[in-house]
Amino acid sequence: MTAKMPLNATYTSPDIQNELLHIAATRIRESICHDANKAGIISIMADESKDVSRKEQLSLCIRHMSLPDFNVHKDFLTFIACTEK
Repeated sequence: MTAKMPLNATYTSPDIQNELLHIAATRIRESICHDANKAGIISIMADESKDVSRKEQLSLCIRHMSLPDFNVHKDFLTFIACTEK
């Protein structure tokens, strides 16, 4: 079954590209979290730094061990903008 799309559909607008990136990132994070939850051995790594525009941001990564081969996986999850309160 082939989907019918308009001939002028290029999907190159910034809004569409950002939505596609957001969907892909969400699916990847879900997969990483699913694998980590199956492992049962999880650690979270957080690191704060300034980006090029001097804004503070927090990076979150997760480490987990796959069983039964005991391979350690380190995966990036997200950046979080830090704000003053």
